[in-house]
Amino acid sequence: MTDTGKRIQLVKMLCLTIIPILGLWGFTFYTLTDTISRKSANEKTKKELQLSVELGNLIHHLQQERDMSVLYLSALGPETKTFLLTDYLETDKAIYALSDWPSNLDNEKRSEFESKDKLQEYLSRHRQLLSKNRYNINNELDFYTNIIDVVIVWLYKSITQGKFAVVWKTLVAYLKLTSGKQDIGIERALGTLFYVQGGFQSHKYFEMYNNRINRFRAFYTTAELYSTRVDRLYSSGVKGVGTNITGIINNFRFEIQHKQMGTMWVPDIQNARYWFDNMTQYLDTLLDIQRDLGYEIIARLDVVIDESTRDLAISASFLAVVLIMCPLVIFATENLTSSIQKYALTLVNKTRELMEEKKKTDSLLYQMVPKPVANKLQKNIHIDAEYFDSVTIMFSDIYGFAKMSTVCTPIAIVDLLNNLYRTIDDLLDDYNVYKVETINDCYMVASGIPTKNGKQHVSEVATFSIALLALVQSKKFVISGNRSIQLRIGINTGPCMAGIVGSILPRYCLFGDTVNTASRMKSYGMPNRIQISSSTASALFKTRKFITRKRGSITIKGKGEMKTVWLVGKVGDNTELLDTTGQEEHLSRTPMEAPDDIPGEIFQHYSYRFFSPLPITRPRSKPKKAMVRVFPTSTRELDTEGGDLREQELKTEMTQAPQEEAINIQDERRSEGSTYE
Repeated sequence: MTDTGKRIQLVKMLCLTIIPILGLWGFTFYTLTDTISRKSANEKTKKELQLSVELGNLIHHLQQERDMSVLYLSALGPETKTFLLTDYLETDKAIYALSDWPSNLDNEKRSEFESKDKLQEYLSRHRQLLSKNRYNINNELDFYTNIIDVVIVWLYKSITQGKFAVVWKTLVAYLKLTSGKQDIGIERALGTLFYVQGGFQSHKYFEMYNNRINRFRAFYTTAELYSTRVDRLYSSGVKGVGTNITGIINNFRFEIQHKQMGTMWVPDIQNARYWFDNMTQYLDTLLDIQRDLGYEIIARLDVVIDESTRDLAISASFLAVVLIMCPLVIFATENLTSSIQKYALTLVNKTRELMEEKKKTDSLLYQMVPKPVANKLQKNIHIDAEYFDSVTIMFSDIYGFAKMSTVCTPIAIVDLLNNLYRTIDDLLDDYNVYKVETINDCYMVASGIPTKNGKQHVSEVATFSIALLALVQSKKFVISGNRSIQLRIGINTGPCMAGIVGSILPRYCLFGDTVNTASRMKSYGMPNRIQISSSTASALFKTRKFITRKRGSITIKGKGEMKTVWLVGKVGDNTELLDTTGQEEHLSRTPMEAPDDIPGEIFQHYSYRFFSPLPITRPRSKPKKAMVRVFPTSTRELDTEGGDLREQELKTEMTQAPQEEAINIQDERRSEGSTYE
């Protein structure tokens, strides 16, 4: 690297250092300003919550003043209003104790709610006019209830979860309890009226009483849901009274609610006093809970403000440290950059060489074993043999390869195999199949192994086999003498085992009878045909996507009599990929129905004229002979005992098929051209 290049690299390194430092400065400054904003917002929130608590205290005094005024108007009250002066003073004190006055307190913009002074004047005028001759209990209840409802509605509207997120639930419980106290106060006044008058004079008061009880219970239940402290404070407050106050109040409620309208009942002043005193104690208990929740709200918000202050101090300190440390970091970076440059080029070159060698090693290993297994081997993970309950295996070879290898040059054979295998390897990428190995002209493919794919393996291998056969027929692979090659393909489905064999040169090998049967399907097949076992045919039948033809029973070495099937093609294709020779078996035209003797065989259920065979000349056969003729095949057999693949020239003679399975070629020719559904 030249000096100019080194300087450029040095500038780049310094930029890489300075840019994060500038980002750190910006982040620290942003954190500091955000902390200041949150602290200011929390202080503002605390002020608003403080106002909410103060308004809750005002509501309590308005409720107390209302209830005392109702008591004055009832038969229990004294003749003068002197005892109300204390409540008047407490209410005025609560009004002027407000730290602020909400500008939008009343939605209707009434003048009495514009300021503290106007509200106090409004109350004072009512107090002066209050007398037993001028007002009744219902008027008094409506007057104070309207004022209290305006304040409560404003409290509910002022709550937003985003603004009061820290104490939102507790604040809701506080407001619900405040609303419940409003209903309890009205219930106390109505209950007193009930006992003083000897019952409700109209059904309107009875409905109002029941409505207030139900509203209180709903508000109290909601408050318990939002704050668990409500129930604990309620229990301790009731126990502090010393008497079973809830039981006494419930007895009174039962008596009031079950008193029938119109029945004669004598006024009971003693019970009226007893009811009023107990309800007053009950209201005091609710007031204690309300105040405790208010103190909790303020205390929790104080903690949040303290945390904001601490965060502000930490952010400021961190910003100062960053400003001091940044020049030192830049200086150290400049000194270290020169040393780093010396090792950078060497490291890059060595890394490039190492990666190239690793790619070669991985490529070689992936050709020997599957990629997931190879990754485990690279990590020194022990690979156990694995059992697969259902896989599909395909074998293919070149028909007449043994004779071909004796008459062709080695170079021609190698070129042929290279072109064929390269084409098949390219075709593999489009299907979920795994190339197991190739030996001579034999090509072995499996699906469902080493990665299980459910029941898709049989469809994948079948589709791949059809595509392979079509590819070989369309793309001519010729050898000396311009002779085209023909493939034999055999497929079998069943269980097998797989594992790594060898340590110096590991191979991923498949074991089991399924492999041997697949090899037999290939060896006992015909050129340009795909022979499948009954298990594969049964699995393909369930997919309803493939077309097969019954071959019948053949004698297979080591297996005995086996019923096999030709895989013809796929439903919806334009052609049947089948070498239509004189040995074609009967094509059943029964729609969507599998025969009993060949499990899983699939039949053509579309128009028979939809498919046209490949343009391969049908060998002439004598019209009068309906049986399958004897033909020679050249197969390669997999030795199940020794595990070696050896070449054998087998002379297979097909036994005469039963009369009911014979093919009458003349009948078949007469039936050609007709349509079967």
